[in-house]
Amino acid sequence: MPTSVRGLVAAAMSNTNGALPGIPVFPQLDVDQIARELRLDERAEKAAMAGQPASDADGPDSAELDIRGKIQGYAAKACDDYLALRDTYETRIQRAAVTPDLQVQIEAAGANALADFRAEILHDQNQLHNLLRTVASREDEFREFRERHCLRRLPKTVSRGERVFGVLLLLVFVLLESILNGMFFAEGSEAGIIGGGVQALVLSLLNVGVAALYAVYGLPLLFHRRGTIKFLGALVTIFFGFWLGGLNLAIGHFRDLFIAGAGSVQMGELLTRLTSAPLLLSDAKSFILVLLGTGLGLLAVIDVAATRDLYPGYGTVGRERKKAIEQYGDENARSLAAMMRLRDETASDLSSTIELIRGSQFQMQEAIEGRTRLHHSFKAYLEHLAVVYERLVQRYRECNSRVRRGEPPAYFRVPPARPQFLDPPVLAAVPAYELDARDETIARIDHYIKAVNEKFEQTMPEYQTVGQLGSLEHAIA
Repeated sequence: MPTSVRGLVAAAMSNTNGALPGIPVFPQLDVDQIARELRLDERAEKAAMAGQPASDADGPDSAELDIRGKIQGYAAKACDDYLALRDTYETRIQRAAVTPDLQVQIEAAGANALADFRAEILHDQNQLHNLLRTVASREDEFREFRERHCLRRLPKTVSRGERVFGVLLLLVFVLLESILNGMFFAEGSEAGIIGGGVQALVLSLLNVGVAALYAVYGLPLLFHRRGTIKFLGALVTIFFGFWLGGLNLAIGHFRDLFIAGAGSVQMGELLTRLTSAPLLLSDAKSFILVLLGTGLGLLAVIDVAATRDLYPGYGTVGRERKKAIEQYGDENARSLAAMMRLRDETASDLSSTIELIRGSQFQMQEAIEGRTRLHHSFKAYLEHLAVVYERLVQRYRECNSRVRRGEPPAYFRVPPARPQFLDPPVLAAVPAYELDARDETIARIDHYIKAVNEKFEQTMPEYQTVGQLGSLEHAIA
């Protein structure tokens, strides 16, 4: 089943390409040779000596009938060749013609191509309409959020690459503190760095991990416009400060006791040191460890805060709005590209159909000319056979008349009548050629090409770009 207009026409006009058969050369007959084959002179003398045909005979004798049969054999063979070749030409003409039936099929196929194009546009517009409503909803949400919180600035936007870099940097902080804790605790551990690796990793997660959580959920509270939330943010910040300082001081004292006790630390002793003299450390390296831990915690806060908008919820609303706009823009670009591709494919299919129809016109004209030449050649051959027939009959009669003693039959003096089988056939017009609707069909295909292009041009303004999304509430009305 053809899937395009060109496929339909190509299937209907199959076998219109390729070389046409050549015009056969009908053999020219040699009168003397045929006379010898029929023993014409010998038979004329024998018949004349026997007084045959009789003087009162009114019809040809067996010799003339044999001449007629011989010529009829040549004519029959030539006629078979002629009819076979004529059928070939006429089949080619019929295949190359744009008949009314084919015209109806092409019209239907062209209408279907235009309908498919319109259906695809409608489908894409429905998809874009839904996305546009989503964008409008996000835009309203974004605008209401800004108005409710008296925000005039745009939300901070961070690229995907910057987010990935921030996460990687956070992992580096965890790994770095783990290594530092392991190195500092290695002095009091019999297993060295590897032996203190697990506890070092746990302490690092408690330090850097809590700092990251504070940056995500606690720090933004300080920037909220409502005083109660700001107060809550201040409390969370104070708590985080105590946590960060207390955790790292606990780590420092834990190291002092860990080294002093050769890896054994009593919880009571640790709590006593933290409550009685939290800033008094026995080893300078423990103090350095406290400073490094506190610094990495603060760096973790800065790293996470740098990848987020510090106003609570503003970054989320902004990201959702940006995501909706990008989705619409991507789908809009994809739909527009698909429409352009479909338009080009449809126009190319219809244009190649016109080229195919015009090319078949040349094939048709070539077949018509070949059919005409074949007919003329066959007519000329029949004329040649008529001449040969007349000369053979005249030769027989003249030879018979010279030898015989009496008067020849009266019909000897009348030129032999041309046999009916030598009458040339009438070359009728090929019905397919007479009904060819080529020009009208090409005009209709041109109409569908223009219709597809016009529909595309009319639809183009409906594909809004991202820069045209300023009046979304009017765009979806």
